[in-house]
Amino acid sequence: MLPVAQDYKKLLIIDGAVADSITGDKWNRYIFRVDRNSSQDAISNALSIGKPGVVIATLAQDYAFGRDGIAAFKTALQGTGRETGA
Repeated sequence: MLPVAQDYKKLLIIDGAVADSITGDKWNRYIFRVDRNSSQDAISNALSIGKPGVVIATLAQDYAFGRDGIAAFKTALQGTGRETGA
């Protein structure tokens, strides 16, 4: 829907769409998100459980929400001293 909103120059208000790509690399001026994003979720989770010696494995859906969520979580965990498996 993102390119459709841009093609028709119509505002697209997105609720419940967490994938970072919606307002990240796929963003256009007609997109407005009213929810949190994957990076915000990842930062809070990483701060909660990203401790030295902790091993974290992740599972996610194979579409934008899941892929963006895993990427954001791996980025947020950098420097926390944890080990990751995906």
